Amino acid sequence: MGILTKLDRVRSASSAPGKNIRIGVIGGAGRMGSFLLSVFQKAGYRNLCLSDVSGEAGKVADSLGVQIVENNTALAEQCDMTIVSVLPMDSTPKVIDEVGPSIKENALLMHQTSIQSPGAEAMKNFPRCSHMGIHIMSQPGANLSLKNTNVVLIPEKEDDVWTDRIKQIFFKTKAKLYLADAASHDKLLALIHGQGHLSVLLAGYVMATACGQFGITMDQLSQIQTQGFLLGMLNLGRMVSSNNPQIYSDIQSHNPYTAQVRELFREGLDYFCSATESGELDPFRRAFEQMTAFYGIDRANWAKQASDDLISTMNPYPGDTKF
Repeated sequence: MGILTKLDRVRSASSAPGKNIRIGVIGGAGRMGSFLLSVFQKAGYRNLCLSDVSGEAGKVADSLGVQIVENNTALAEQCDMTIVSVLPMDSTPKVIDEVGPSIKENALLMHQTSIQSPGAEAMKNFPRCSHMGIHIMSQPGANLSLKNTNVVLIPEKEDDVWTDRIKQIFFKTKAKLYLADAASHDKLLALIHGQGHLSVLLAGYVMATACGQFGITMDQLSQIQTQGFLLGMLNLGRMVSSNNPQIYSDIQSHNPYTAQVRELFREGLDYFCSATESGELDPFRRAFEQMTAFYGIDRANWAKQASDDLISTMNPYPGDTKF
């Protein structure tokens, strides 16, 4: 398969699984685990279960009307589809190693995580079942719909019967489905998550530190902010609202390709600091030409209009008198 293939159809409805198949989520009391259970529930599947060491397991099970299974191994023994959805991310291959020997023959072992290569390697140790990674490209929430949400499937075998089954389940949610291999996924996410998060983390760190040194508050900044600054602060706010530093640490630490991205950050900072200190325009011009060639002027014009439209519909933060 290519680095990323958009899926727009399934081959046959005959491979759809019966609604009575047993589906279990390890880590089902977590935000993503419980969201996955709700996805299958809304699709008409009722034979659902979860295992989770969290104290929230009972509350989640009651709210969704699903069964709690006493431990991960017992869940794997029962289920036709076992999904591993756990944090921290480096626990994923450990849990796969734990439950792999108990997976039923010809069943499906899946894992949902932002980093796919370690889980894909761990699943290879259990050839009696089918293997697939999945990555839902959105933060789960009570009101999240998968309609138009990007979902990446990482099957070990593209022509496996379970691949068609999972495609059909997620097509019905109106998600935008893509197919990739684990290494390609992780390269893409080194930029989408690794680079994207690192940019926001650095901006937030500099903002908080500099404002402390200058005696400036966030409220004062927001009173006279530009539209570009506002868009950056929206990204920072989404990160802060998650209250989950673990996931950002994991993405930086465990994706094998993010080290290359971090090195480019260092090179880029040195490049622009040197250019600034020399007062030369040419380094900035060359960087703009490179960015324009990559991004594309048509996409750039669209981004300007789309961001203007977004900002025009926003209500100001209650503590601000104006944007």
